[in-house]
Amino acid sequence: MSILVDENGRPYKVHLCKTDIGANSNKFYDMELIQETPKSFSVKLINGRIGYKGCTNFKSFANSEKAREFFEKKFHEKTHLDWTERDDEPMPGKYVVVELKKEAEAEAEAETPQPKRAGKRRKAEIVVKKEEPEEEEEEDSGTKKIEENVREFLKKICDEDVHLGMLKHLKFNEEFGKPMGECF
Repeated sequence: MSILVDENGRPYKVHLCKTDIGANSNKFYDMELIQETPKSFSVKLINGRIGYKGCTNFKSFANSEKAREFFEKKFHEKTHLDWTERDDEPMPGKYVVVELKKEAEAEAEAETPQPKRAGKRRKAEIVVKKEEPEEEEEEDSGTKKIEENVREFLKKICDEDVHLGMLKHLKFNEEFGKPMGECF
């Protein structure tokens, strides 16, 4: 099995995402055009909610042209873009083409030859730089006043005496974790 490539040498493989916060929708749609045997082609479709496994479906075809047509039609249905326009600006309310990090890294590794290592592997060295605190710029009095107000507010929120006084006012029994008196 191998993934077919288009006339530009890019694989017929795509990861689509669609997110609509208002509708609580966060879904993906993966598509691959696969050649199983010299005369058997299929389109692999995986869709579901992001963070979950999703449902996998296969659509089989006798020749590559019909498989390509189906792939490109399904791509257009989801994105409202042609396959050749997949790098263009996404259409509002439709799926967006997302390049996955693994795929991008694999392509980058394939393009750049890796030097061969002889002998033992060296451990990666980690250099930690200690950043020097930046000198504070002179602030105007408005900013200082806001900072003072925020500090005062935080002191009031975090003041233990205020909390204890409120708990006492509510007749909160710390030992039992509930208000004192009769329960109805």
